[in-house]
Amino acid sequence: EELGLFELGKLAGEIDEKRIASTVKATLDAGAGVVGTMELWEVLFGSRTGAEWKALRPEVKYVPPGMVQQWTTGADQRSQQLGQHPKAVDNILQLRRKVLKALHDADVPVLLGTDSPQVFSVPGFSIHHEMRLMTEAGLTPWEILEAGTRRVAEFYGQADDFGTVAPGRRADLVLLDANPLSNVAHFAKRAGVMVGGRWLSEKDIQARLVTIAASMAKGG
Repeated sequence: EELGLFELGKLAGEIDEKRIASTVKATLDAGAGVVGTMELWEVLFGSRTGAEWKALRPEVKYVPPGMVQQWTTGADQRSQQLGQHPKAVDNILQLRRKVLKALHDADVPVLLGTDSPQVFSVPGFSIHHEMRLMTEAGLTPWEILEAGTRRVAEFYGQADDFGTVAPGRRADLVLLDANPLSNVAHFAKRAGVMVGGRWLSEKDIQARLVTIAASMAKGG
């Protein structure tokens, strides 16, 4: 039976957390990797209105207006449903943090991803929100960066192709102006990126974003 958001949150508060360990072991034994999509669930279980989410996610200007309107309508409906049940909302978000940390501590491959584009999760930008939430779940900046680089390559059996910086690896790199190991927010402080061996400076990236925003403002 499909559960509504409130019912799912209420159910989360009744889960026996002692069973997390057995669930984690089953995941490890299955050889599965896990993409937390914490950002997606934060929005789904956030009691904010569509207007509030748009204010918090200015990057929606890079998304077709029709899609943003759908997200806004959905957020307004969820806000009305969930706003009266803050405990149920907190239940599901806290449980997901505990499960993610337990999976990581058991050496289940936790991989960085967001399922974007999806409800105010804009490709690229959503990764930074995801990193913040993974930090709140208890992962260190180093562990989070591994989840988006080396761990992904290892999970897909391509560690000799990408995921680390070494001779012979694919030339997809990010150069930063600040140390991400002291704060994952520094990952947004780019000097530029190397894509397939082609260098794009931050100035180039921002110019492309201006073009995308202008296109979306005209209806995509």
